[in-house]
Amino acid sequence: MGVNYVPPREALPRAREAALKALELDDTLAEAYISLAGIQYFYDWDWPGCRKNIERGLELNPNSPDAHVIYAYYLDLMERHDGSLAEIKRAQELDPLALVIKVDIGIRHYIARRYDQAIEVILSGSRGPSGGKAMAPCCRHNWRGFKHHRRVGFCQGWTSPPCTPSSAQRTRPFSGWKARIRNAKAGFQ
Repeated sequence: MGVNYVPPREALPRAREAALKALELDDTLAEAYISLAGIQYFYDWDWPGCRKNIERGLELNPNSPDAHVIYAYYLDLMERHDGSLAEIKRAQELDPLALVIKVDIGIRHYIARRYDQAIEVILSGSRGPSGGKAMAPCCRHNWRGFKHHRRVGFCQGWTSPPCTPSSAQRTRPFSGWKARIRNAKAGFQ
């Protein structure tokens, strides 16, 4: 038995085609707008397009947890951390059993540099049936934050963050991404 995996550079263009085809057939499908927004955010870095499609998806289906999660990511990128946290909490209200959303609440606090709240969320998740392993991503987002967590005793005994990116991942060039974020923020005003 193996794990079926398609690299993003192959899967996401096909997913974009499928979402666009779905919208061609029925332009009231919230899920297609939400999928397209996710692709634009995570793969294309087309943040204005992501915003447009996620807002349309939310307009068509305000009860989609996935839409609120993607919108939370987008708002964090625009440094609208309070709005991001409100969106991710709305996603949790809509899907209270999704552990990934609880992890995202911790990550939203972490990105906003609210380390104490992030740790509180992580610790509350570590008391659940899966233990703290599912909450580990909150400790690995960057080394500076990890050092903070280790200081307060959450990550005691870890010598490095779990799932530390490989050197190839750390050095992969992301040319122009800061300028693209600046331009997207300017358009958000």
